Amino acid sequence: MGNKRNEKEFYENLVNRYSKNEATEEELEVLFGLIQNGLLDDTLKAIMDKEIIYEELHQSEDKSNKIKPLFTWYRVIAAASVIFILSFGAYFFFNNTLSESKNIENIVSNNIIPGGNRAILTLDDGTTIILDSAENGMLANQGNVVVRKSENGQIVYNFSKSGVISKEIKYNTITTPRGGQYQIILEDGSKIWLNASSSIRFPTAFTDDERNVEITGEAYFEIAKNKLKPFIVNTDLQKIEVLGTHFNVNSYDDEAFIKTTLLEGSVKVSQSGTSYSKILKPGQQSKISFKSKHDFIIGDANVEEAIAWKEGYFMFEEENIQSIMRKISRWYNVDIQYEGKIPNKQFGGSISKFKNVEDLLEILELTGSVHFKIEGRRITVMS
Repeated sequence: MGNKRNEKEFYENLVNRYSKNEATEEELEVLFGLIQNGLLDDTLKAIMDKEIIYEELHQSEDKSNKIKPLFTWYRVIAAASVIFILSFGAYFFFNNTLSESKNIENIVSNNIIPGGNRAILTLDDGTTIILDSAENGMLANQGNVVVRKSENGQIVYNFSKSGVISKEIKYNTITTPRGGQYQIILEDGSKIWLNASSSIRFPTAFTDDERNVEITGEAYFEIAKNKLKPFIVNTDLQKIEVLGTHFNVNSYDDEAFIKTTLLEGSVKVSQSGTSYSKILKPGQQSKISFKSKHDFIIGDANVEEAIAWKEGYFMFEEENIQSIMRKISRWYNVDIQYEGKIPNKQFGGSISKFKNVEDLLEILELTGSVHFKIEGRRITVMS
């Protein structure tokens, strides 16, 4: 009963602030997002003293002068503050009394902005190019291949039209820092998205019988089909063999498992140093433990959660605060420390990863079970 009462009080406060023309832009985002997703249709009528307010809200939800969405992705519109506040029910945001004021007052604002397209390209001879500041156009010649930066910021490898043929294999490495991501199109047409704190090493042209690349961190792959040349993704603990498919690999060494999530096609996942191997089907995920060679698990995946980072948002699925803060640390390029007892809480929900970090922390603080303090580029988590 207490959870329902808190939920009702939250609705009442939000709508009352709207009716008094006191709602902030963020509160308008939440309110109209709830309406657009049909989450308030019954509740609004139940808690409103005047039917006219209910009708006015529905009439005004599409007016551009009332709210300007920060992003156009369909998931972000529905997922930002809205899903965080409602979708995960009693165990998440309504298990504690919500304060009408923001709990973020403990934070010293430092305007920590989200990450973006940042990476370093290391050529075969060791030359480095900072990609985010490099001009569009040709960046380098690598054997038979020209490396270009496209107008939309991708790094694209194409065979040279010079007619000069070299048998020498040259390797390039692209590395993203904390707070960085990047997209690469390899010589065979395969597309790769690198998440923050990740790297990929690859030959500039695939001249062997296999297309081998090495990654650290996290990457999403859309592999060009070629039955004669399997595509091989190598990490410290596993090898993934594909012909043409879409999949995500999370191999951060500060996580408990390497996770491979298949969206399309099929892949064979083999554990390095063992005879273990598994075939994944679309919608499945393999998990290989960093600590135990015998922990090789295959199960159904939450595909949306696995690729949320690529689509521009965070999705937390019953995650503890330490797991969440690891993601925040990588994307916002901040250090995390803990003060006092670490909250024993499971969190769930979605939010755009292009909001400032203060916005995300404010939402987490609505649980009442965790608080934050920002000093420079250090975030302290407090119970």
